[in-house]
Amino acid sequence: MWVLIASGGAAAFSLFAELGLGLAPCFLCLIQRGLHLATFACARIRKLCLLLLSLSLLVSTYHALVQFGLIQDRCKAARITDLASYKQALRASPPCKEAGEIAGVPASALNALLSGFLLITQFKRKQS
Repeated sequence: MWVLIASGGAAAFSLFAELGLGLAPCFLCLIQRGLHLATFACARIRKLCLLLLSLSLLVSTYHALVQFGLIQDRCKAARITDLASYKQALRASPPCKEAGEIAGVPASALNALLSGFLLITQFKRKQS
C-alpha cells in the first residue's frame, strides 16, 4: 500500500513541478519519474517492485551526487514544447545540477530517500 501511495505521489508531484511550477526536468528526472510510474503500476508484483525501487535508488542517488557537485554533470535540463524551444535547448540549457529543489534540498536527494525507504519497507514486508 505504501508503495502505491508514495510512488504514485512522487510521479504526480514531479508532473506538478514541471507543469504547475515550471521546473524543467532533465533526463535523469524523467528516468526517475518513469521508474516511479512503473513501480506504481507493478506494486503488487513484489520482485519487480524490488527491482524498480533498486533502480530508482541508484538513479536518484547518482542524480543527487550530480546536484551536490560530487560527480560531473553529464545531462542538461530543458523544457521542449515546439521546434523553436528544441533549438533553444540545444544551444543553451541549464545544467542538471540546477534542477529542482524543495526547501533548498535537491529533489533528487529527497527521491533517493523515498526510494530507499520504500525499498527497505518492501524487504521487511517480504521477510514477514
